[in-house]
Parts: sequence; C-alpha cells; structure tokens
Amino acid sequence: MKKTVFIITTITLAVLVTKCNNQTEEDTSSTSIVADSPELIAELDEIKALDEKLMKAAQYDMQGIAKELREKAHNFANTYPSHSKTPAVLEVCAKSCEIVGKYDEAVNILHKLINEFPETDETPKYMWNKARVIEEKMGKIPNAKAAYNELIQRFPNHQMAIDAKYYIENFLGKTDEDILKFLDEKNALSTDK
Repeated sequence: MKKTVFIITTITLAVLVTKCNNQTEEDTSSTSIVADSPELIAELDEIKALDEKLMKAAQYDMQGIAKELREKAHNFANTYPSHSKTPAVLEVCAKSCEIVGKYDEAVNILHKLINEFPETDETPKYMWNKARVIEEKMGKIPNAKAAYNELIQRFPNHQMAIDAKYYIENFLGKTDEDILKFLDEKNALSTDK
C-alpha cells in the first residue's frame, strides 16, 4: 500500500514539476521548493542505488539494471534540468545508454553535458568519454579523433588532454599488432637505458 501511494505521489509530483518548469521566470520559485522535496531526494537515492548495483552486477544482469537506470536518470534530468545533481545524473544516463547499446544517445548526452556545463572540472572527462564511445563503440575513427582534438584544444594543459594527444599519436586507429609492436619498441628502449 505504501509503495502504491509513493508511486502515485511520484507521478503527481512529476506532472507538477513539468507544469512548473513550463511557467514563466517570475514563477520559478515553486520549482526550487519542489527541487528540495523528499520525492526528489528519493529519486536521487534510487538512481545512486541502481548505479552502485550496476557497478557490482554480473555481466548477465547488467542489461536489465542499465535499462532501468537509463529510464530513471533520463526522467530525472527531464524533470529537473537545472538541478545541481543533473550533470551527474546525465553522466550515469550516458553510461547506461552505452551498456544497453544506445551509443548515439550516449554521445548526445555527453555532448549536451559538454555544451551545457562547458567549464566544469568534469568537462574534460565528458569529452574523453564522448571520444571513446565514438571510437570504441561506433568505430568512427575520424570523428573520435576530432572529439579527442576538441579536448586537446579546449583544455591543453589538463592531464586528459595530454593523454589524448599521446593516445592519438600512438594508438588511435592502430591495429592490435601495431600497438603491440609499438609497446615492444617502447619496452626495448626502456630496458636499454
């Protein structure tokens, strides 16, 4: 019974929040009241719990958990687009999309994070992950290179940009054989010293 009441309350709250988000700027104080609600905190706790469950899950359980997490994270981000936790929730949503094979959606979410939160400490990580998904999951090497280069240009002194430059020069688009040869040569040079 309590679960049914909670679900009804959550649905009602989601409808109210959607209506509040569509109101004019002078009426935005009502959304900040909702943003601190117990329901919102419960949604964040549920997303966090699902994320933790996903990280501990066996391979065969990951798909179902990731689908549920994706749905809940997506709903939260749409309901509370300006909440301070929305970037972290979107990042979880992108990870879930990647796990369930929705690579375009994962890239779009990461792109949104990069553009809507361009100068945060997390932005280089979003940029790296976007390039990685494009490369590893979608197999679009030129697009991945462009995404890595964007990271290098925007944050040239950041460690992830430095790593991206090294990665492009030595690994991007190379076959496993080429990579092994490169690593063997590097190894041989380091043992000669």
